[in-house]
Amino acid sequence: MTQTHSEADKLKQKLQELIAIASQVEIKLAERLKAIASPLEKMPSGTMMSRKHLLLGLKEILVDAEFWLCYRLANPEEKQQIKDAILQIDRYWHLEIFPTWFNKHDKDFQRWKECLIKNEPPPDDAKTISEIGRNIRHQQRQNKNYQNARLISKLIADKAIDTDLIATADQDNPLCVQLTQSGKQHTDNKIREWKETYIYYEIKRGLFAGYNPQHPQYITWLTKHIVSGADDIATGEYKVVFLK
Repeated sequence: MTQTHSEADKLKQKLQELIAIASQVEIKLAERLKAIASPLEKMPSGTMMSRKHLLLGLKEILVDAEFWLCYRLANPEEKQQIKDAILQIDRYWHLEIFPTWFNKHDKDFQRWKECLIKNEPPPDDAKTISEIGRNIRHQQRQNKNYQNARLISKLIADKAIDTDLIATADQDNPLCVQLTQSGKQHTDNKIREWKETYIYYEIKRGLFAGYNPQHPQYITWLTKHIVSGADDIATGEYKVVFLK
């Protein structure tokens, strides 16, 4: 067995191990993992290893599932230690949004699961998210307003919850953000669906940011609105902004 094939088999084995644990303590998570595992069972290891986007997505889902199951099985003291050991932005994802996702019906699950298995590349916004993160790190070296800014992006958040990234700033209050390159005149339905999705998944506040990637300052503009919005957008507010 080649090292490449061995890695694929290890991922499949890990998935089965998590399914076995979840089947005992978190049935709905087990059901989601089984649905992901099913099309992988007959996939040759070499084929699986040739699909880099599938591998990255699967690894992320395994990490998220394993974290939740470790937390789920911990005693109260251990749970508190886990909470204390991670940032608020990670607590929000791992302990609030992720379990909300697998406990609710994900109407898009079958579609995005098939896209993952087929190795479809990430959307255009993936590059934008990387640029925003890079800009924040640059700003942190010279601008005190960005010192506490943090970003994370998650596959499940993107595919199921219309969330390209989650951000925190000085108030350490996580904000979910949806990015779009569509113009204002073409987004009425998208904004309506975004708000409905956030309410369904119990996302208390959000930012919908439309931008033009041809604009020379679009990364700076997005970064400013995301960081300021993380502190300023109120609970129950779903703010919409467009780069003119």
